Amino acid sequence: MRYDRNEILRSFLLSSALDKECALTNDELSDVDFSRDSKDILIESLKTLLIAHSSGDGEQACFKKVNVKIEEMSKSV
Repeated sequence: MRYDRNEILRSFLLSSALDKECALTNDELSDVDFSRDSKDILIESLKTLLIAHSSGDGEQACFKKVNVKIEEMSKSV
């Protein structure tokens, strides 16, 4: 089953819990999409997870892709 990743991303970005954990301002969060890198590790991990899940990847593949994204972004900090 395929999912609309943009719709799911918008739902997550409206979460008040995300505001507390994310380094982005509300204005920056409203500009988040899949075409631009936000430079925020939480947001980019979420986007990676949504892309993998909406593509139909299995649970292990999804988490592996998220872990790779976290490792990549952690090295650049």
